[in-house]
Order: sequence, then C-alpha cells, then structure tokens
Amino acid sequence: MKSRKPALILAASAALNGICAETNSATASAPAAAANGTSYAPAILPGNGLAQHPFVYTGEYDFRNTDQTIFVVRGGKVVWTYGIPIKAADGTLQELGDATMLSNGNIVFCRKIGASEITPDKRIIWNMDAPKGTEIHSIQPIGLDHVLVTQNGNPARLMLINTVTGNTEKEFTFPDIGTGCGILISTTFPTSDEDRKVDNNFSGTTLVRNCELLRCGGYDYDWAWRGSLQICMDRRSISGLTVSHVTIQDSISSGVTIVAPGSPKGEGTLSDAKFETVNIINSGIGGSAHHDLWIRRDAVGSVALRNSAIADIRNESDHFSLLGP
Repeated sequence: MKSRKPALILAASAALNGICAETNSATASAPAAAANGTSYAPAILPGNGLAQHPFVYTGEYDFRNTDQTIFVVRGGKVVWTYGIPIKAADGTLQELGDATMLSNGNIVFCRKIGASEITPDKRIIWNMDAPKGTEIHSIQPIGLDHVLVTQNGNPARLMLINTVTGNTEKEFTFPDIGTGCGILISTTFPTSDEDRKVDNNFSGTTLVRNCELLRCGGYDYDWAWRGSLQICMDRRSISGLTVSHVTIQDSISSGVTIVAPGSPKGEGTLSDAKFETVNIINSGIGGSAHHDLWIRRDAVGSVALRNSAIADIRNESDHFSLLGP
C-alpha cells in the first residue's frame, strides 16, 4: 500500500489541451496557500509565474484542509475547482492522486478509495470504488474512453477499463516475486565455536510440523532460486529430519528444493529424513522451470515419502534416493 506522507505533496502539473468550466466562486483569483502553511516559493516567480502555462494542480493528503481539491489554473487564475472531503462518509481517509485533463475538458482522477471521471460542469460520468483492502493511487487515460488503473492490494492489479461500458477489458495481476524461502533448513550459517567448544549444529531430529506455506519462494540475487521449503547441506550434512503435515501452495519457484553446496567438501548428505503428509499444490507461478520437489545434482542421501501428494518430482542426482513407506 502507498504510505501516507507527513507533509503536503504536490501532484505533477500538466499542460491542458481542453476547455474547462469556470469556478463557482464570484471572482477567480490566484491559488492561496493555507493560513498555517509555509511557502517555499520565491518572492518573484520566473517567466510569467502562474500565468506561464495553464495547468491542473492537486495536493495529495492535504491534512491542513477538510477538502482535497483539484484546481484548474489559466492565466494565473483559478478558473475551476472540485473538492472531495478528506474523509469519506464511513470515515475512511481520501487523498487525491493522479489527475489528468482530457481533450474534451473532462478530468480523470483517483482518490485512494476509488477513481472517477468528471465533466467541466462537475458531473461524475464514470466511477469505480476500490474493493475492501485495496487502494487506487494511479490512473492514466487511454484516449477518451479508456483508463489504465493500478489497484494496490494483495495481489496488485493493473486494469484497462472502458469508461463508457464500465467493463474491464484487460487485467494483469502482479506476481509477488519473493527472495527467500518460507522455511529454510540450512547448515550455511555457523552455529559452532571450536575454541569455546560450542556446537549447536543439527543433532537429534529436526522437526517441521503443521505449516502452510502460501506464495513463498522466489529469486535470491545473492544465491539463486529458492524453494518455498529448502533443505541445504552446506557446512555440515544433516542427519535426522521430519517434515510433517505441511502444505505448500502457489509457490513462486519450486515447492521443495534439496541442495548440497557442501558436497565437494564431503558435507552434502541428507540422512534419516522423511516427509509425512506433505502436499504441494501449484508450483512455479513466478516463471522459469520449477518443480514440486527438485533435488539438485549435488545432493547426496535419501528421503522417505509417506502419505504425501507431490506430483512433479525432478531428481537430478545420481547419489540421492526417494524411498517409499
């Protein structure tokens, strides 16, 4: 979600290519700063100042005022305004985001909890409300009858919407490309000190039980692709491991990966290991070739599979075995 800013932020100004109705005020005047605001503008603006170009102006999260306002400025004067309350009827914070004038004078804008198109005579002719748990901070017009809307949420979506019919004609869901495992069982990190005679490396049986991993895994730029659950024999081999009642769903990369970078040093063996009731559903949604269970060619040892639903298994090692019950 977009974070709230502690101060007034100015949206980008844009030259106008349309016409706009005049403001409802009796006389048009130059924009005035809020009474309790601090002006950072020079005493004399360069060129013709605000009269240099016509433009649309919005303030994002203008906490100084009860209304959030879109201004149209022409000839250095405010000729049109439209405001929304800083809080909607249900108390939800509203803040203006993108605002763009079309060639017909209409303005498309977003307000965090939705997006709209308004005419010069201030009629809302298209509107969408952000679904609960989402926000809209970006909207760009495509011609006069389409808009491109980014909907922040989990997951985030990019939508091409026909503002005449109201139909979403195209939609793209942004995948969450994580960088790490949901669960990493690894001997990479030192947990022993020979001088102090401390050794906290794997001993007994390591137990992973009653876990649900949803949309985990991903690409670690300091490593490589990591599975949602990864077993890594690096500085030490691992003896004694039980993975029980674990569900892995919609994994970005492989569901489970077994790798052994320690094999050249004789530390790449997995032994006395078993998977009990491990279910892997839909792996590799982040692209590239991935598998429910992938065993890299450097792995040594074995794992027993019991009452598990693992459909896509790729074992690239000549020295690793999958055992039955």
